[in-house]
Amino acid sequence: MNLAEIRLQKDLAEIDMPNAEIEFDSDQNLKNFRVKIRIVDEKSLWFGGTFVFEFCVSERFPFEPPRVRLLTKVLHPCIDYDGRINLGILVSGWNPIFTIFTCIFQLNAIFIWPIPEDCMNQFAGNLMRNNYSAFIQAVHNSLLGQTVDRQEFKKLL
Repeated sequence: MNLAEIRLQKDLAEIDMPNAEIEFDSDQNLKNFRVKIRIVDEKSLWFGGTFVFEFCVSERFPFEPPRVRLLTKVLHPCIDYDGRINLGILVSGWNPIFTIFTCIFQLNAIFIWPIPEDCMNQFAGNLMRNNYSAFIQAVHNSLLGQTVDRQEFKKLL
């Protein structure tokens, strides 16, 4: 077992977040897994939705961050329609003291406090900055499975 696997096992064993669930494809491969996060904060525009993230951890973990992609299409300023995420700790602010729980916590947080200046989705970021009430309605419509910004969304509510 290498350093990345030892650290990953420790990180995974310490995760205690009732609204997050971890799924593995295989007991043999802990480095690729999915995390389902249910948004339970009622202040969030995405409240009630469940979002699935794919984590890929390299042999260089914890010295480099896991690669994380959202598998659930969402209308969000920090996440593009292909699931790429603009989250500081995953892009440029990684530190080896951060854990998988840190990542999950931060992913949950961007659904409570989205940052329109950190855009991956220009449509969502511009709408959030320039017409917040229209942004709220667009997010709600997307969660109901309606088409927004010429994108079809799966019903999440």
